[in-house]
Amino acid sequence: LTQALDWVIETNKQYPLLVNYVDARNKVAIRWLKYLGFNFVRKIPYYGVGRVPFYEFVRIDANVWTNSNHGSYQYDSVWRAAATSST
Repeated sequence: LTQALDWVIETNKQYPLLVNYVDARNKVAIRWLKYLGFNFVRKIPYYGVGRVPFYEFVRIDANVWTNSNHGSYQYDSVWRAAATSST
């Protein structure tokens, strides 16, 4: 368990914004992603071929956002959504 968390932390240092999607019905994966420090940004009601609900999730390296000026609307909006959301 700790190796996975260490890997995510190191990967997040190399890639400051990690983004992906998870099936909203997969409660085990959602709990695991929360443990790894991911935040859930939004629920997409009809995603993919199966048209089932998915969550978009992100993990943002806070050091990058506090020590640089990206000025990107897309990143800024994802940051605000991740900082204020909870699933």
